[in-house]
Amino acid sequence: MDFIMHQLMLYIDGHPEESTYKALASQMLDSIEQLHSMTIYEMADRFFVSTATLSRFCRMLGYKNFSAFKNQLEVPYGFQIDYTSDYLNQPYETSFAYFKREALECLNQLCQTITPAMLCELVRKIHDHTNVYIAGYMGYELLFMYMQQKLGLFKKFIHVQPASLAPRSRKTDYGPADFVIVVSLRGSWNHQKEILPILQKNNVPRILISQNPNAYGKELYDHFYMIGGSFDNNMGMIALQFLIDQLILTYYHLYQSELIV
Repeated sequence: MDFIMHQLMLYIDGHPEESTYKALASQMLDSIEQLHSMTIYEMADRFFVSTATLSRFCRMLGYKNFSAFKNQLEVPYGFQIDYTSDYLNQPYETSFAYFKREALECLNQLCQTITPAMLCELVRKIHDHTNVYIAGYMGYELLFMYMQQKLGLFKKFIHVQPASLAPRSRKTDYGPADFVIVVSLRGSWNHQKEILPILQKNNVPRILISQNPNAYGKELYDHFYMIGGSFDNNMGMIALQFLIDQLILTYYHLYQSELIV
């Protein structure tokens, strides 16, 4: 459900002008918890549109038809709220110190598992491949968009393939000339399981970034980058941002002569 919710929010944000489809996306968001149990006729009646309009909107989101859209509503996306719900009832100093300690431990683990040589190797692959694709869970994709912006200053353009894209909108025709970085901090992301057979079949250079030492299919990647923290909490966001900053700094160190500004 949260997958569809994210897609609908992106659609609304990307279409500032009022339209039938923007209104439909907004109405769907308002009723998101009921959508999985509604037929196409019930939705059409609920949102004051025709079934043809509903089907067309599903295709605009990248789905083959309404049934494919409904099937996605049933797919668990894996997101969990791992923070304590009792946070504000704890002494601020105690809570702050706890998260500070967790974050430092997370970064220490990352520094122990990812060496400068590994950073240089990954950066060189990014630099030397014409087509670089980042495939990641929603939220992580935003961090890599920051990296996308920074590397653009070197005229190095990478492609961020958000998990929020519907299945039919995602790239699947990867080839040996491409380089793919898959980010799955919990190591069990559904799209990761979909994309890996394609990468294997087409002999695509690939790496996996995860917090999970037992991440799905890790042995089938060319390299496995283990970042710090437990995959049972949200410290992976901190570790991933730190790693991305290290990659940007390493890129600048190695290729500063290519900077265009």
